Amino acid sequence: SAASAFLAPKSFVKVHHRAFSSHAFEASAVTQTLIVGKIILDKYGPPDRQTDDDGVTIGGGGPQSAWGAAASLVVRDYLSCTEKKQINNDDERDFILSNPKHQITFLAPVGTKNWTPPMTEQLTQLLPPLVKVVLVTSEGHITPTINIWHDENENVRWMPVDGSFDDIGADGLWQNRPNAQDILSAIQDTDDDDIILHAIIESGSKPTGKGLDALPFFDDMLMSRVSTAGVEPIVFADEDSGKVTKEDSHAVTTTIRKIRQSFVHARACDKEKDGNSLFVVTPDRPCYEGMISHTNLTMEESESTE
Repeated sequence: SAASAFLAPKSFVKVHHRAFSSHAFEASAVTQTLIVGKIILDKYGPPDRQTDDDGVTIGGGGPQSAWGAAASLVVRDYLSCTEKKQINNDDERDFILSNPKHQITFLAPVGTKNWTPPMTEQLTQLLPPLVKVVLVTSEGHITPTINIWHDENENVRWMPVDGSFDDIGADGLWQNRPNAQDILSAIQDTDDDDIILHAIIESGSKPTGKGLDALPFFDDMLMSRVSTAGVEPIVFADEDSGKVTKEDSHAVTTTIRKIRQSFVHARACDKEKDGNSLFVVTPDRPCYEGMISHTNLTMEESESTE
């Protein structure tokens, strides 16, 4: 069976008619989490005030997701030990917080036309020590770079730099990087088939990267090893209305349903797993509200797992 849910902004909305399978939340069952995300280089300040000497900062939702996963899992381990009264002094507490039971791997594509070894070191320093970083490089692309600043009304504005979202940048770099084999290689050190995979997926009717960053979710070999799959769809709202269009909302929903169907099929093919899985979607507020307004949000459980 497969349980599905949307993790809506500021609330947890369950759209599946059954309770989640208890296996999905067993802390001892899952030993590895993989976060697949994007890296964007930030140049702070409006374009007309930029100079060649201005430095860049590593940004993007990928590092944030990896950091959040690490923090939440450490807190989970700490609270679990506290509940079981396994912490008796500060030394035991510090040991638990600094020796997590869970491995987190962050995978992201970078274009080496503007990515440098110091940036790799900067990324490593940005993330907690328990996060293993795997960069999928491409010599033919640049890592997307943006100017980002606050306008006179304190609204956040951003603008791509040097074709960063064209073919030489994100639109080419984000096509199937990392691919399914890259992700499988990241988990080759374990025989565990209860892997958590969370990915930031470009979505909408005309997604950056042609929507090919979702391809790993359609690989049966990979997805058969994943017990919990999370998708964070990215789609831009209209600048004037602040809302996601009907066309984009339908495209997001279609992508999510296809990913879920592929995931359920991959798990069901392995009889030892009995098809058990958990699929979670975590849209931002504009994306979520667009899907509520324009589509049928419910993802029905597959009638057949044969």
